[in-house]
Amino acid sequence: MRRAGTAVVLVTCVLSACAENPTDNGDAIATVRVVHAITLAPSVRVEVNEVALAARLDFKEVTDYEGVDVGGTLRVKHAVAGTELLSEQLDLMADGTYTLLVTGRSANIDLVVARDTAAIPAPGTAKLRVMHSAADLPEVDIFLRQPGVADPFRLLFPFRFGMVSHYQQGDPGVYEITLLDAATADTLGSVTNQMVAGQVLTVVVLDADGGMADFAVLNDRS
Repeated sequence: MRRAGTAVVLVTCVLSACAENPTDNGDAIATVRVVHAITLAPSVRVEVNEVALAARLDFKEVTDYEGVDVGGTLRVKHAVAGTELLSEQLDLMADGTYTLLVTGRSANIDLVVARDTAAIPAPGTAKLRVMHSAADLPEVDIFLRQPGVADPFRLLFPFRFGMVSHYQQGDPGVYEITLLDAATADTLGSVTNQMVAGQVLTVVVLDADGGMADFAVLNDRS
């Protein structure tokens, strides 16, 4: 497993936790990956229908894309103690591809399900989207600066916990995301990614110390 860079990421990375056995029982199948986005939470075990997608997943890590039953039960357990932290019935579309964000606080865990639609960029372009998983941040504005564009634009407003932006398509080059406190306009964090043609990224906004933002940068299946 490898961690995503924080604050500034100039070379994007893929976070992965190998599944022990993908689900394959003849039922309708969707493809999912699961992100551990609960700040200060312990390492977790991730299962769908008791088949492990990751035996030990740490904060800011993500499983590989794996096939699961579209109506399976996702369970997240403490990796050491075995205590169940989350049990959620999935409602997915057959042949769909999804990012499942396990988020919130340790005592109040939520699941955000985002379909990885529109993830295929036009020839010669790249795509990027943002997921908000920072439960302790105030209401924020999020700005994106794309290659060849002089000024950043506000990507989503209001940008609240649990929200997912649309994919933004643009030329290859440097993409910069900046989070501002919506009330004070103070900068809470930024992340920069050098993207190449054909690349698709999801940037997950996470809580950091001192009321600031941290980031995990994921390569999407395109």
